[in-house]
Amino acid sequence: MLQNRPRAVFLDIEMDNNQSAFDIIQALNKHNCRPAVILVTCHAQYILKALRNEVFDYIMKPVDVDELKETISRLEKYLNSSAEAIQQILFLLSDREKQVFKLLLEGLTSEDIATNLKISVNTVNTHRRNILEKPAPGRRLTFCV
Repeated sequence: MLQNRPRAVFLDIEMDNNQSAFDIIQALNKHNCRPAVILVTCHAQYILKALRNEVFDYIMKPVDVDELKETISRLEKYLNSSAEAIQQILFLLSDREKQVFKLLLEGLTSEDIATNLKISVNTVNTHRRNILEKPAPGRRLTFCV
């Protein structure tokens, strides 16, 4: 799953392989892969834990078709607005900043990017700082890698 860098995932909280959705979320975060997570479950007691793990939505089983459609509609808007923000940012970046930004989106660390681009970590961090200071209209870009 991590090779594909999913933008969204639907997970059941309790899975057959003795893993929970929270184990998967933790593994995704560990690999700097942060898709929108939609939990589908019949267990209401995990809502607070879901909020703490910043899930996008929490759907109770049996799944109501209208609720699922609403979640998918909100998810599409969220993903489209994220893509628009990235396009607006890319327009403002230098060629080197675009290279650094692309590698950041792939989940690489500053050290990995420095090695990849054959530049110093300090230079990568300067590019990261410059990227963050270039505002998209009405937004400030934030990411943690």
